[in-house]
This record gives sequence, structure tokens and C-alpha cells, in this order.
Amino acid sequence: KLGFQYSPDVAIKIRNRSQQLLVNESYEQLVAIPLIPSSRLEIARKNAKKEVFVNHILIGSSGSYLGKPPNRTLDEAQALSQQIKNRFAGGENFSVLAKQYSDDPGVEKNSGSVGWVSWGTTVHEFQLAAFALEPGVLSEPVLTDFGHHLILVTDVRPSDYQHLDDEAYENYVVSVAKNSIRNQLRPAALKYDSL
Repeated sequence: KLGFQYSPDVAIKIRNRSQQLLVNESYEQLVAIPLIPSSRLEIARKNAKKEVFVNHILIGSSGSYLGKPPNRTLDEAQALSQQIKNRFAGGENFSVLAKQYSDDPGVEKNSGSVGWVSWGTTVHEFQLAAFALEPGVLSEPVLTDFGHHLILVTDVRPSDYQHLDDEAYENYVVSVAKNSIRNQLRPAALKYDSL
């Protein structure tokens, strides 16, 4: 009604936006997707239709990505994690162990509860372990940049993505799997541009 289609400024903006969308889709298809290992796509397809309720105990070491990393070696953190796992297996309460040992800064408020986790929302090593666990089973220590995690899944439910049609679900899977190759995208795009 306002006649924007006749405005040169608007026409230029629409043309530029359309070209940018084409460029973005080209990079997606020709640069990003080929970098994603097929195994990452398969595991994302398998797990994106569910969510898990996660609890964890984080045992950091001096090199961990924590605000205040504890003064312990990686081996000491591994050993402490195994001791805590053994205590849990002996019947001790997970929340009590979390409050006593976890280096997660939020443990005093959440007693080790992370909450409902969707595929693609945590670091890869953590999600691989969490989504492979049966409810009630405590994981072996899982090493990430934050430290050693003892992961306890207490419930599983379907995610909202279970209702997507096949094409939309596949687009979501690619998007989530692409998170694992973020650090490779820029160099790959520069190489593509050079060709």
C-alpha cells in the first residue's frame, strides 16, 4: 500500500538481501556440510528426538575452564572422580556427594542438577555420555575442558523435534551437528574463496 516496491532504496536492500541468502546457502552446502563427519550426523539423528534430565558432579583440575580452578592435577581429579563414583555405587546420595565435591559454581543452588538437556546444547563429550546412559546409572568420569564429569541421567522424554517433518528434522540435525565443526568453518571458507 505504501509503494515500497517502487523505492530504489528498498529495491537495492531486497536485491542485496537475496544475494546474501544465496551466498549463505552456497557456503552451507559447499563448505559447511561436507566438513561434518557422517558419524556426527548419524548420532545427532539418533538423539535429537529425545531429551535427558541430567545431574552431574564436576571435578576440575588446575587447567580446567573454571572461574576458580582447584589446585589438583588431572590425575588427581580422575582419581577423586572414581572415588566419588564408588561412594555413589555404595549407596551414598548423589546430591550430598555433589554438594561435597563438585566444582560446578552452581552446585550450592542446584545440588548437581543441570535439568533437561537437548542434543547439541552441551559439549560433545558430555552429551555423548549423557545420551548413552540409562536412567539411574552413573557414568564413568567424562573428561571435558571443564574437568571430569560424573553424569547421572534420571529421566528421558521426547523432544519437541520429534514432531518435525523429515526435511525440517534433517535441517535441524545438520545445524546441530555443525556445532562440532565451528572452529573449522572459517579456514574452510577462506580456502573455498581462494579457489
